[in-house]
Amino acid sequence: MKLNRLIILFLTVLLFHGCKKGENGFVPPNDPQSKEIGLSGTIYGPDGYPAEGVEVTVDGHKSVTPASGLFEYTGTVSNVDKVKLSISKNGYFKYSKIFTLEENSSIEKLAYYLAPEETAGSFESASGGTIATSYVTLVFQPNSFVKEDGSSYNGKITVKMPLNAITYDYENKLPGDSRALTAANEKVVVESWGGINVQVYNNAGQPLKLVKPVNYTYKRQRYDYTTPNEKFRIWAYNEIEDIWKEAGYAQANQQDYTGSTTSLSYLRWGVAYPQAFLRANVTDGMITPASFFRFNCGVNGAYRGLSWVRINSKGHALTYVAANTELGASVSSPCSDFLNSFPVPAIATGTTFDQNMVVNLTPYQTYVSGKIEDCSFNGAKGRAEFTFDGKKMVTNLNNGYFSFAFLYCQISYSRGQLVVYDEQNKVIYKDDDYSVTAGRTTNHIASVCTKPQTGKITVNVEGRTYTFQTPQDKVSMSNTIDLLTGGPLVIVSAENAAKTQSFTLSYLGSAGGNVTLYTCGLSMPGSKYLMSWGLYEPGTAQITKYKTDNTMIEGTFKTKANLNFSGSGGTEVMLDGSFSVSR
Repeated sequence: MKLNRLIILFLTVLLFHGCKKGENGFVPPNDPQSKEIGLSGTIYGPDGYPAEGVEVTVDGHKSVTPASGLFEYTGTVSNVDKVKLSISKNGYFKYSKIFTLEENSSIEKLAYYLAPEETAGSFESASGGTIATSYVTLVFQPNSFVKEDGSSYNGKITVKMPLNAITYDYENKLPGDSRALTAANEKVVVESWGGINVQVYNNAGQPLKLVKPVNYTYKRQRYDYTTPNEKFRIWAYNEIEDIWKEAGYAQANQQDYTGSTTSLSYLRWGVAYPQAFLRANVTDGMITPASFFRFNCGVNGAYRGLSWVRINSKGHALTYVAANTELGASVSSPCSDFLNSFPVPAIATGTTFDQNMVVNLTPYQTYVSGKIEDCSFNGAKGRAEFTFDGKKMVTNLNNGYFSFAFLYCQISYSRGQLVVYDEQNKVIYKDDDYSVTAGRTTNHIASVCTKPQTGKITVNVEGRTYTFQTPQDKVSMSNTIDLLTGGPLVIVSAENAAKTQSFTLSYLGSAGGNVTLYTCGLSMPGSKYLMSWGLYEPGTAQITKYKTDNTMIEGTFKTKANLNFSGSGGTEVMLDGSFSVSR
C-alpha cells in the first residue's frame, strides 16, 4: 500500500570506490557456497488483510503462514547469489522471486499481495479460441495443449489471468531479478516495461502446457514516441534455472505490441544490456543501515527500469545492472517516500562496483520501549519479544525495562504484538494490539500484578460532592498510548456499583507534577459534564504521588473552562476534586 507522499532529503556524502576485477574480469558478489541468511515478511490477500495458509518456500525450506500472514526463514541456503522465494496458495497465482544476499545478512519486512487467478475465458482445445481482456488479446490455435507429462489433451480449456496488466509495481510479484540469458547464452540484464501472466488448465483443473504459438496483441501501458514501431525481444522465465531467457520478439506498432510465443506464464519484453554488478552501501552517514528501504538502478534517460531490490540488514543493495552506460539510482521507503537520487558511473562488463550513498533516516527512526514490573514495583526478569511488520525482535529485560529500535515509514497507526516471558519461559504479559507510530517513541508500562486496585475519587460540581470508593465502587487507573503523540495517556476512572454514576480523568504523561492538558467527565442520572480535548483553555491537574501503571497515583484536578452540561455546550461549570488509586 502506498501513501503517495514526497519527502525530499538532501545528499550529504557521495563517495566512489574503484572497480575490482578477478582473473576472469568479474568478481562474484558472493561466494556461492552455503551461507547463513534471513528472509521475512508478510503475505496479504487481495483485500489488504494478512493471508493465512500460504505456503512459503525459501531455498527449498517450506512453511505455512499463520493468521498474521507472517513468514520468516533464518538458516543456510545453497547459493546466496540466487536465493529463491516462492509463494503459493490454491486459487491464486504462484509467485517466485530471486534475491541476492550476503552471508549473515537478511532482507526484512517484505510484503507480497496475492492475486486471484481470475478466469478470462474458455474454449474447446480442438477448435482453439480467442481470449480478450482490457490489456491483451490472445489467439490460440487448435490442438495447442498437452498435459504436464507431455501426453496429448483434448477437451475444455480454461484461461486464467490477473485482472490488471503487469506494471512497475508488479515487479515485486514476478519471479527473478533482472538477470537474463540471450538465445546465444550471453549473460545480460533486461530493462523491462511490460508483460503478461497466463495460466491454462484442463477440465479437471490441472495445468497444461502450450505447444503451438499463441498470437497476442498487448496494449502498451507507457507509449514510447521515440520508438513507435521498433522490434523488441521478449523474455520468458525459466522456473528450472530461475532466470529469464530470450523467447522471441514483439513488434511495437504505435500503441500495441504484437507477436507470438509458446511461453505465456511470466512473459515480459524489454531491452537487454551487458551485465555488471552494483553493491551500494546505503546508510545515514553514520552506522545506521537503510535496511528494508527500496533501491532502484536503471539506465539514465530511459522510460523503463530494472527491478527494484530491498536494502539488506547490512545496508547493502545488491543488484545486477546494465554495464557500459551511465546509470541513475534512487532510494525510497516501502511507503514510496522518495529520499534521494544518485548518479552511478558506467561500470565495465563483468565487474563489480561499490558506491556509498547517504540518506536521511531520521524521520523513520521508531522506538518501542517500556517496563514490566510486579506488585512491589520491581522490574520483571526474562525477555520481551516484539513482532511488527513481518519481523520478530527479541531483547532481555533489564530491571524490567525493554527497548526496540527500528525503521518504519507508515504515517497511519499500526499495530504489533508484544509478548513478555519470565526466566522459566512462561508468558507473563501479552499485548496483541500494540500501537506503533512511525518516527516516534512509544513507551509502555505494564504490571504483572494481579492484586485488585483500590482507591477513592471525590468530585465537586455545582455544590454537590460525588464519591467513588472501593470496595463498593470500581476505581482504576491504566496507561495507554495516545495516537496523536505516541506518548503515554493516563486514564483514571470510576463507576458506582449500580452503574448510574461514572467519572473519568485522562492526561498525557507518566510522571508526577503539574499537568496542563487533560480532559475529564462526570455522569449521573439527569446530568452529564464533559470537557473534551482541544475545546477549552487548559486546566490544572496536580499529581502529588505517582508510581507506575495500575499501581499508585494521588492528586487533585480543577477545570478552568466551559463544560458541556446535560448535553448542551457552552455552560460554564467548575469541576474539581481529588483522586487516589493504589494496589
